[in-house]
Amino acid sequence: MKKSCLFVALIVFVYFFPLNLGFSLTLDKIGVLDTSGVSYTEWWYTGSNPTFYGTADANAAVSVAVNDTDFSVTADGDGNWNYNAGFDGGDHTVSFSSGGETIAFTLHLSQGVPEDVDGTTEATVSVPDTGTTHLYLLVGSLGLIAVGWYIWDRKRALSSFESGVTKEL
Repeated sequence: MKKSCLFVALIVFVYFFPLNLGFSLTLDKIGVLDTSGVSYTEWWYTGSNPTFYGTADANAAVSVAVNDTDFSVTADGDGNWNYNAGFDGGDHTVSFSSGGETIAFTLHLSQGVPEDVDGTTEATVSVPDTGTTHLYLLVGSLGLIAVGWYIWDRKRALSSFESGVTKEL
């Protein structure tokens, strides 16, 4: 019974507290423009001097590259970061990177969206495929639990056998 409870507890722990192997760097806003959930290779922003808002791992360094000039910001304890670009209108190459992840795009600042751009071409290059990673994590975790359980059970059985042999002698 104890083994069953231990096994169920481990499964619940793995399910509710998974390791964070997913991707954590996000760009949530460019100024007042909400970018959450989409990744385009080009963004148009009609305002000027936008502040970029996003998330990363807690207290992680986020590298910012704007037009071949590098800057750095640090995410707070909750993983939120922001960067005030401080540049004028025009086309700017922007990239954010942290922990091996990168978000890169061209920002067309103080410009309206051209008529021939319909906004339906989402970039999929920077969208991670985490399905197989999570599957491997789950299978590996279950395998380690099974091996650990087997070793623990064999040690316990051997210990019981040894104590029985000792009593008969």
